[in-house]
Amino acid sequence: MGQRPSEELELVATRIPAVVARKLESMAEAEGRATSSLARVIVENFFYVGLPPQMRAALEDDEKRLGLNRRDYINHLLFERTRAIEKQPPAKPRK
Repeated sequence: MGQRPSEELELVATRIPAVVARKLESMAEAEGRATSSLARVIVENFFYVGLPPQMRAALEDDEKRLGLNRRDYINHLLFERTRAIEKQPPAKPRK
């Protein structure tokens, strides 16, 4: 997902809610990276950048089959994952 020598880049500016900006900055700091680097990864993930073509195609086909836009599709995936987690037995405490 990193910049490749021949990769053309564009600067995109946007406004986000302050609470989201603080979370972004906090996560970036925890990961030891620049806020702009984390923001770029998030945008690239939204567009499935870096995934194998067959995986990206499967996700895009599923999204279309369900009739969802990208944001709703990602929320759907997160909801389904949450349901799967809830069905798991509770984790044993670590010693």
